[in-house]
Amino acid sequence: MYLDMPIDRATPHVVRESVDAVRRWEPRCEVVRVIPSITESRETIRVQWRLADGVIRETEVPR
Repeated sequence: MYLDMPIDRATPHVVRESVDAVRRWEPRCEVVRVIPSITESRETIRVQWRLADGVIRETEVPR
């Protein structure tokens, strides 16, 4: 949906949709933080999340 947008304009939308997707599809997780990383024309989204055990974990997804 945001493929044709400049990365700096698309990033807030991608972060919001990342949080929404985790909340919807993995209700056992609590999203702690979403960290976008932009280098040249590539963006990586790193999601920090926590389960009931309290340990913060990370998943990184290139866009």
